[in-house]
Amino acid sequence: MIEKTSAIAFPLKLGALVVLLSLTGCYNYSEAALGSVSPGTRVRVRLNEDGFGRVVNQAAMNGVPLESMDMNRRGFVGRITDIGPDNMSVEMRGGGGSTFTAEVLTGAIQGLAVRSLSKRKTFGSVAGVVALFAMLVSGDFYGTTGPEPPVEPEYLVPISFLSIPFP
Repeated sequence: MIEKTSAIAFPLKLGALVVLLSLTGCYNYSEAALGSVSPGTRVRVRLNEDGFGRVVNQAAMNGVPLESMDMNRRGFVGRITDIGPDNMSVEMRGGGGSTFTAEVLTGAIQGLAVRSLSKRKTFGSVAGVVALFAMLVSGDFYGTTGPEPPVEPEYLVPISFLSIPFP
């Protein structure tokens, strides 16, 4: 039989993990103009072929894993640190939690999207996590933790050793 404390501890840990994981996906990227962004803004940048090649070279020279860049769309995600008339500095995540600042020519930018919190996605993910957690705690999804039902004994049919013949 499973103890009640360990049976409840598992759903609680699983619920906490699911809540934390679900809140990481509650952001939207909405298209924005270059003039509307300021330093400190988290953005997704899409570049022309030449501009993207320059950023890839800068990243490779600084040890940034190229898996963090979208090679098909020629884009990457980062935080703007400085904006000038001809170039923009974007801080990207490198390997092992390090950061790398890429210098991007503003003329090479084909698309810029600003990251913002999506209330609809956040509400949906939190509601889904609450429903999953309720199923786990109630036992509908995880199973019951009560005592096992009693085993019914098999009924025996007595066999008589003494038989009386009827005329």
